[in-house]
Amino acid sequence: MTRSRSRRGKGRLPAETTAFIDRETDAAEVKRRLSTARLVTLTGVGGAGKTRLAVHVADELRWTFAHGAWLVDLTAVTDAAWLELAVAETIGLEDQSDHPLSEVLAEYLSGRELLLVLDNCEHLLDACARFVDRVLRRAPALRVLCTSRQPLGMVSEHIWDVLPFPVPRRAGRLPADNDSRYAAVTLFAARAAAVVAGFTLSGENIDAVADICTRLDGLPLAIELAAAQLRVRTIEQLAAGLGDRFRLLVSRQATPRHHRTLTATFAWSFTLCSPEEQRLWMRLSVFHESFSAAAARYVSGADLPDSVVVELLSGLLDKSVLVRTAGPGPVRYRLLESIRQYGLERLHATGAEPAAALAGRHRDWYLDLARRFRAEWFGPGQADWLRRIRSEQANFRAALDFCLSEPGEAAAGLELATCLTPYWQVRGRIHEGRYWLERALDRNPQATPARAAAVVAHCAIGLIRGDPATSMAEARRAEELARDVGEPRLAVDGRHLLGMAALLGNDLPAAREWLESAVADHTRLGDGVGAAEARCALAMVALLTGDPTGAAALAEQSRAYCESRGDQWWRCWTLTTSGYVALRSGDLAAAAGYTCRAAELAQELGSVMIQALSVERLAWVASNQGDQQRAARLLGAADEIWQRLGQRMRGALFWQRGDAPTEARALAALGEVGYRAEFRRGAALRRSVPHNARRRAMSRTSCASWPSPPVPRSPPGSSGGTRPSAGSGPPRRPSRSG
Repeated sequence: MTRSRSRRGKGRLPAETTAFIDRETDAAEVKRRLSTARLVTLTGVGGAGKTRLAVHVADELRWTFAHGAWLVDLTAVTDAAWLELAVAETIGLEDQSDHPLSEVLAEYLSGRELLLVLDNCEHLLDACARFVDRVLRRAPALRVLCTSRQPLGMVSEHIWDVLPFPVPRRAGRLPADNDSRYAAVTLFAARAAAVVAGFTLSGENIDAVADICTRLDGLPLAIELAAAQLRVRTIEQLAAGLGDRFRLLVSRQATPRHHRTLTATFAWSFTLCSPEEQRLWMRLSVFHESFSAAAARYVSGADLPDSVVVELLSGLLDKSVLVRTAGPGPVRYRLLESIRQYGLERLHATGAEPAAALAGRHRDWYLDLARRFRAEWFGPGQADWLRRIRSEQANFRAALDFCLSEPGEAAAGLELATCLTPYWQVRGRIHEGRYWLERALDRNPQATPARAAAVVAHCAIGLIRGDPATSMAEARRAEELARDVGEPRLAVDGRHLLGMAALLGNDLPAAREWLESAVADHTRLGDGVGAAEARCALAMVALLTGDPTGAAALAEQSRAYCESRGDQWWRCWTLTTSGYVALRSGDLAAAAGYTCRAAELAQELGSVMIQALSVERLAWVASNQGDQQRAARLLGAADEIWQRLGQRMRGALFWQRGDAPTEARALAALGEVGYRAEFRRGAALRRSVPHNARRRAMSRTSCASWPSPPVPRSPPGSSGGTRPSAGSGPPRRPSRSG
């Protein structure tokens, strides 16, 4: 049963897709403890149902927290350095500040009342303890619920042990209505009914069910795996299969009994698979979180043909080794973490295939995907590409870590990190992008075209952090390295970045010189994309140096080229620039139209920075139109978005010049109390509206009654040129933020 409010409530929790069975007492106690304690940890063996209980409790409590409940799945976080990245990504914090992410997170959470669920902490105990201690000290209204096989070991920690379900003890025949007494039997019956139509407990099957649940020690995960076998076995065959061989598997391991039971359940499930299914199970264990059928076919190897892999995936689904993941787009699959770990153990134990060879195929698939993303980035389908890359983040991280840890693979890691840079820029994953690029550059010190491209990418990301001096120095290094390795296009990229850094630092004469040179050189080299990007930045220089007509023309030229290629990302920046030009020129209707369109595109792409800029500009427009109530509300909405970025846009003073007079006019018109009330309403809208409705909500709040922007003319003929195809040379320039 899917609880509908899980899909539309505050925060981000996985939907409860099945009935919650016989944990009401546990749930009530955990909720009671969270009402007084700030840190509660659910402990227990693997498969006992810790995550299920945590999700249910969080779903029940999310409505009592002003900012909701958020679950951070740590199963794919294999390095402690990624913990804070995972938290930031889950709660929607874009890490664009130049401060340490730990500080940005603590500051962001300090003003919020929410429940944070850290799921599967056992492999990151020290890192989780440090993180929880830091944020609890800074955020007085924060509550933390952890799941782990071991406690975090903190003084303030309240521990609740999640035990397996009680089971019958085979003392004679059981009545068929025994499910009301034993939750293990109830769970088996519910899962059996899901795979066998019409299955019910009866006098004929109750003893077999009780025997199965008892042999499985009441472990919910083991019971669910066993019930799934009823697709292909009778209840009697299932009970017989859990006979002497299963008891031997349980008894011969020198580990705690419940852990032995779960491992034995996996081993039993493994023996029920065909040799081909076993081979695929082991190979699929290389994936982190979810994966596509196409990725599975590639990684499975030449000895498992594509048509066979499709059948094997279906077989593993039937046996509940695999699960489907919900979401738009093609079907994706996932191994539960404990099942994935068992597959890895079998892979290592059998020696059927070197783990490095399997990880290499996994890396090859994701490197090819990243190359295609990079080659097709400036064009149609950007929103779809961003969603696809987002769904593969855990696998990209695993591939990058393999490249930068395995001898002889560093060059592939450098290329992979460079190719992913547009994703990190648009989605605001700045700390993560710098982390991987810096690791890759450290492992690839030699002067090569690939290193030059990575230095350009690192500089482009650095610009977003608002440090013009550092960006200027890095852009010079990028240009010099590109010239040294004989890459004229990358050298032009370096000069282009010099112009961007000068603009960010408000050195307008230098910005004009560098950007005009970049436009000319991009055009000479047939790089229409680079020329369009440079024109967009040059438009802002023209406006700030007193040439609004020239600025409008440059922005329109750039936008026309973007329209002709189907690009959305740089079109957002051209619309933002045109909106600012119109605002400075006094054309408020046009300013609102351009800015609303930029905001809509930014919503589609998930660019928080452009959303923040757009909503803030709309506040300026409303203020100049005399609508101070709307201006105050929009300032509140913008402030909430800026907090998600960790800071306001620094360096570029021209982006900030309207805030003070807008606020002053609203305060004068509404008074302190009225202004603060409207400001809070705007901030609350941004916080409370679910992601899939925010575009509609922003249209109602921000863009209602304002016109659409003018339709651009056809692109100028001089803007020709295309990107090279994937694999035709070093990765090209990442998209820069203007």
